[in-house]
Amino acid sequence: MHALPLLLLAACTPTAPKLDDSAPFGDTAPVKPASFSEVSASLSQAIPAVVTVSFVLEGGAGEPWVRFGPAAEDERYETLAVEQQDGSWSAILVGCPPSTTCSYAAGRGETQDQEREITTGEGPDWVKIEGEPTGAQSRGFVLTTALSEKNGGLILDMQGRPVWWYAAPEGDAGGLSTCARLAPDGRSVWFNQFDLGDHGPIESSPARLVQVALDGSWHQLHPLPDNHHDFTLLDDGGLVWLGLEDREIQGELVRGDRLVQRTPAGDERDLWNGWDSLEFDPEQLHESPPGYWTLANHLERDGEDWAISFKNLDTIIGIDGSDGSERWRLGQEQPAIAPDPPFAGQHGFTLLDGSILLFDNGGSPVNSRLLELGLDPDATTAAKHWDHDNGARTLILGDVVRLANGNTIAAWGTAGLIEEVTADGAVLTRISVGRGDNLVPVGFIEYRESIAPR
Repeated sequence: MHALPLLLLAACTPTAPKLDDSAPFGDTAPVKPASFSEVSASLSQAIPAVVTVSFVLEGGAGEPWVRFGPAAEDERYETLAVEQQDGSWSAILVGCPPSTTCSYAAGRGETQDQEREITTGEGPDWVKIEGEPTGAQSRGFVLTTALSEKNGGLILDMQGRPVWWYAAPEGDAGGLSTCARLAPDGRSVWFNQFDLGDHGPIESSPARLVQVALDGSWHQLHPLPDNHHDFTLLDDGGLVWLGLEDREIQGELVRGDRLVQRTPAGDERDLWNGWDSLEFDPEQLHESPPGYWTLANHLERDGEDWAISFKNLDTIIGIDGSDGSERWRLGQEQPAIAPDPPFAGQHGFTLLDGSILLFDNGGSPVNSRLLELGLDPDATTAAKHWDHDNGARTLILGDVVRLANGNTIAAWGTAGLIEEVTADGAVLTRISVGRGDNLVPVGFIEYRESIAPR
């Protein structure tokens, strides 16, 4: 209830206290302006581009925040501060490149404290990243993984500079990290580890998810033996992932796919199972990796529903999230909506309003490409809306994201490139990910306008 109705109610009550005649009717006590003291900043030991700002706050109204960015640039990001047990406030800043003077200022409401500066530390030593921005690139960040001598998660700004990185902990979990995701609360980054060459029993696989605190102060290993390629973190703390399931066919073990959900309480169920939904065809077994049938490789959420890409089927299938029934099928696995032009060996994709944007690894006779097709579940064909070819050919990985401004960000998989391109094909930024003089594969991508814990 606002102050004015409260005062009117009090005036009609016999026991109401006498109002102060010296104050205008309806006025409340003025809010004391925010003041800041004991402001300090420190670098993460594990990720020395990540900054933690702490301060003591008195007065003011609204959520406290910290505004920050490279001191020599106009770009500024903002993240909310969190109150600590001792009454002070702190904020984790992710957005400043390595070896850069970073400007930061605490604030509350419309009040901002003075700007201060801190110089970040050196970048990662396990992966080399070089950007070629044009100056017209979009604002924001890309989460991905690098498959180098070490695997791990990366967050890059749109100039191609790393602002967060973490190498996978040592162990035998496997040589592939294909997907990195920011937790719904923004306080940790997750990435996967698995090995497609592991043909032992699934339940004994060391595959796992790695969860890393945003400031790099801790990591936690989550065993997930059947996980591979892609996963999604749910807002309620649950998890959905692409899982494996073996079945014996004519005396041989064949590895199929399922879509699995785990609740925050730890209960698991299949949202969809390929063995129950598709008809097995031994001709679909590829030599690499051997024994894999459908080889699901990318997962996309569509409201309460899901869509999965199957590399070995050259097909993407939309799945009803409530009962696992098939909503639509696009590609070569019949009956399906026929893509025109066809695609093959596809990986990452994004569902748009009335269309689908996908990374077509092998549909073109020469190069891989970004391909947007119309998508109508009731149609028999899907016509081309747009495509882009940068001259690279990659048979493994690859992903695409469409930005609100109409531009497209693409990760070119084993070509080791990430690009932002316009609708007419102009390249606004090109990011090379490598080790020494060699480029290394990059995983699927997730775009964020900012990296801000909630």
